[in-house]
Amino acid sequence: MCNHHSPLPWKAYAQRVTIVIVAMAYAGFASAYHRSTWPARFTYAFPALIFLVLLVTVPRQRRQQAAAWFFCGTRGGREPHWPSPALSKRELLITVAPWIAIFVIVVTWEILALLTPPHQNHLTISALSQAYRPFHALLFLVWLSSGAGYLVI
Repeated sequence: MCNHHSPLPWKAYAQRVTIVIVAMAYAGFASAYHRSTWPARFTYAFPALIFLVLLVTVPRQRRQQAAAWFFCGTRGGREPHWPSPALSKRELLITVAPWIAIFVIVVTWEILALLTPPHQNHLTISALSQAYRPFHALLFLVWLSSGAGYLVI
């Protein structure tokens, strides 16, 4: 978590917004292809290849400094580890509870969808992403974000 409370300078804010917009635009572009085609495989593999090259070539400390800049606006080293020792167990539970709830909902949804009788439509997340391009783009954006998160670790 970031420890400062001052607003970000306009230029830093604009850079962050630009990065997010470019990622969203790429996710929208990539969602135009059907999953099992070669263009789709290329558009999915391209960011993975970029993340892999960055992971191998950029030192961990530099990646952590970039993450601190993006999320906190600081140029310093790594932010304090999460969970912070200053958090009480109650605060920690409040912080983690929404993610646990999302995980439980998604797993329950998938299991119930897969347990539907044969020859009936079942709305798994993959079926929904194939049917609705905006949802497919959102899932791809989540995948891109996950890859970017691994660069920081």
